[in-house]
Amino acid sequence: MSNYSISEVSKKTGLSHSALRYYEEIGLLTNVEHEGNKRIYTDEHLRRIDGILCFKRTNLPINKILEFYSYEENLEQNIEDIIHLVENHEQSIIQEIDTLHHYLEHISDKVKYYKMVKEALQQEQSIPEWDEVFGEK
Repeated sequence: MSNYSISEVSKKTGLSHSALRYYEEIGLLTNVEHEGNKRIYTDEHLRRIDGILCFKRTNLPINKILEFYSYEENLEQNIEDIIHLVENHEQSIIQEIDTLHHYLEHISDKVKYYKMVKEALQQEQSIPEWDEVFGEK
C-alpha cells in the first residue's frame, strides 16, 4: 500500500488542500495519519475520494454523501437506508434529466428557428413568425 502527501492527493484528485482537510474534518475521510503537520493518505483514501467525487458529479449534497458513508460503516444493518438514499438520488437525477430534455427541446427549436431566419434574410424573404413555425408552444 502506497502513502501520499496532501499535495500528491490534491494533484491526483483535483481537490484543493482545504477540501481534503474539510473532508477529514467532517468525517468523509477517516483514519488519515498525521506526522507532525503532514497528513498521510493511502490507496484506501484515494478510493474513497473517487467515490466522493462520483457522488459529487451527480450533485449529491455533501451531507448525503456523509450519510451514505456513515451507513456503509455497518452495511448489514443499514442496507435499507443505503438503498433508500440512492433510489431517492436516482429519482432526483431522472427528474433533472427530464427537465434538461425539456430545455434542450426548446433550445433546439430556437436553433431551427434562427437558421430559418438566417435563410430568409439571405434570400431577402420575410422573416417567419415563431408561431407560424412551431404553433403555440
